[in-house]
Amino acid sequence: MRREMSLKMEAISQTPLLSTITRLPGIQAHYTPAHLLMRLLSPCLINVNNLLMADEDNLQENIWHTLWELLNNHCAREKSQAQMLAIMMVLRWEQDAIIMIHTGGCKSMLWIISPLLDNSIHLIVVSPYSVLLDEQHQKAMDTRFRAASFRLDKHPPQDTQILFVQVEHVYQKSKFEKFLFGVEVVNFTHMIINKQYNHITCLEERKSAWCQLTQWTSWVNMSIILLSGTNLPSLQHQIQRTSAFGRITPLSSTALQLGLHIIHLDPFAGLVALAHLVSELAGKLTADERILVFFECCKLAESFVEEHGFAVYHSKLLNSEMKCVNLQFWDNGTSKVMACTSAFGFGVDCPNICFIIIFNLELSLLTMMQMAGWAGRDGRETHIFLATSE
Repeated sequence: MRREMSLKMEAISQTPLLSTITRLPGIQAHYTPAHLLMRLLSPCLINVNNLLMADEDNLQENIWHTLWELLNNHCAREKSQAQMLAIMMVLRWEQDAIIMIHTGGCKSMLWIISPLLDNSIHLIVVSPYSVLLDEQHQKAMDTRFRAASFRLDKHPPQDTQILFVQVEHVYQKSKFEKFLFGVEVVNFTHMIINKQYNHITCLEERKSAWCQLTQWTSWVNMSIILLSGTNLPSLQHQIQRTSAFGRITPLSSTALQLGLHIIHLDPFAGLVALAHLVSELAGKLTADERILVFFECCKLAESFVEEHGFAVYHSKLLNSEMKCVNLQFWDNGTSKVMACTSAFGFGVDCPNICFIIIFNLELSLLTMMQMAGWAGRDGRETHIFLATSE
């Protein structure tokens, strides 16, 4: 097999911080998506320096001309250097890679521009979200691509340039396997997997589909590209320890320095274990750093604060004056911890937040994870903990 793959979550403690956390009372296990990504790729992560070829300027000019034609605007340029390098990577790089482009960085240009510049490139684009795929499929059709959706057509034409596949369709094993390994299948060169972090929190049926996809990608003869909005620092450390690379240059300089962790708490001591976690993290803060702890309801936030004397912010505080008092309490460092609900969503925009803990939030509130991604945008490493006792 070309790579060993598994989506099994394994407990790890590769840093002193995480080592300490896993020994706290009431904390049963700690997982990180970095381990999953490591197993999803061969031990080679693209280095930007490998893309600096002699004709790089010519390639960039060609990409600009393609953008002009697509957007009907001769002033059009790439959204960021990361986007330009990512497009170049798809055109020139024949190995697996992780590409980090922040949300709104126009990742879709990777599969739109590449086939226009090189008609030998045929792409499979995989995503868990049907609405997003349908929208991208329609855009590709409007651009006069030979695009197909596996949801609509289980036998795409031989000349298909871009095939959009939802993860659930992979679970229809016989149909997708027959397509992927069929004798008359399109000669696809790249598989781009967007929003691969979905396997961490999705429903069980979709997890099975992710596992199946992972197995098949170890056999197919094409480049596997994972798209992500963040760069997990622990991923880089893992790769450096397990491969011959002495230094790895992230493809995107705009990637957020974000660590995402899943913490399982003892269900019989959820708030007590949470307090241990908060106390341990608070002891590691510098004078200007802060912690946010998100709860699913005002009552939980209040009960947590009554016990420990932290600042609190939610929609049912008595009046605006109470909100101002708690904000000042948190801002001036009297309490470095703010217990809150989604009403404090604007607070994640503060650059001095070092740790964010999300406690027992339901799947319908996972948008908080995206909001939490703003933490650490000042360039300092930031960690987010999804703490659950369920």
